[in-house]
Amino acid sequence: MGVLCLQQDEKEIQNMALKQYRVLWTTTNFRYGYKLVENNNLRASLSTTDVIELPTKDQLRTVVDKVKDFFGDAKESFGKRTSLNLGASKEAEETSTEKF
Repeated sequence: MGVLCLQQDEKEIQNMALKQYRVLWTTTNFRYGYKLVENNNLRASLSTTDVIELPTKDQLRTVVDKVKDFFGDAKESFGKRTSLNLGASKEAEETSTEKF
């Protein structure tokens, strides 16, 4: 959910960062991340190490995309299984009709 909020407010966040930090004025690409602060260690929170980077827009996949992929794969494997079972059931019907 945090990534979604970031995407919706991205321009506002970028403008705020550009106003506060002059060094960013020449940047053309923003990347976002977060840091976990343990034991109120503010000195460690200010360093640029151990930053967890958020995925970019092109790396993100929506839930709908994931569901489509899942059911697409399931449909494909289901089709293979039913086609195998259909062939086996036809053979079983033929052998059972021959017995009677």
